[in-house]
Amino acid sequence: TVTPDQMAAGFASVTWPCRVEYLSPKGAELSDAVVVSDGAHNADSIDRLLESVPELVPGPELVPGRVVLVFGALSGHSASGMLGQLAWLLPKVVTVRSRHPRAIHAGDIAEMARDQSLGVIGEHDTVADGMRRAVEAAGKGDVVLATGSISVAAEAREWALGIEPECYPNIRPPDGPPQDQRDDPSEDRAAHATKAGASGTSAGP
Repeated sequence: TVTPDQMAAGFASVTWPCRVEYLSPKGAELSDAVVVSDGAHNADSIDRLLESVPELVPGPELVPGRVVLVFGALSGHSASGMLGQLAWLLPKVVTVRSRHPRAIHAGDIAEMARDQSLGVIGEHDTVADGMRRAVEAAGKGDVVLATGSISVAAEAREWALGIEPECYPNIRPPDGPPQDQRDDPSEDRAAHATKAGASGTSAGP
């Protein structure tokens, strides 16, 4: 028999990475900003994320205009639609491109954001660079929110917690095409693997 108190304790102890996960970037000057990673990547999960936004900061409810959004998406997902849902936050937007092979270019995401009348303050070809820009732009009490794709949320987590990226042949390095499209993938894999553990980087495979 499982009691209600045991169920409550079980739920309270759950850790679910990249689902409204609070992050504390190593060595970053946050000015008391709250950094959150969430893997929302469709209309329904963005709605659930928006329900949580007022609870992201202690004290008075978070008001629109206090969010720096780090956003990237994959082709086949409704990036424009998700940005439209997030628009009520009146965020400053930093667009990024994750290492996922289907990741949309940051410049294309930026155009979608501008079509939603959102202010774009940065376009970056890596999530790590986008996170650095967002943290710099965030003020005291602001929220830095990385979302739009599970890959974006995961790479934000990598950067914040100093996690070494996992390396796979088809994942796009930050400086070129996927390794399985290169002349000698094994050499490129070895070269990128030596960079992967560098703190504060978004090194590819």
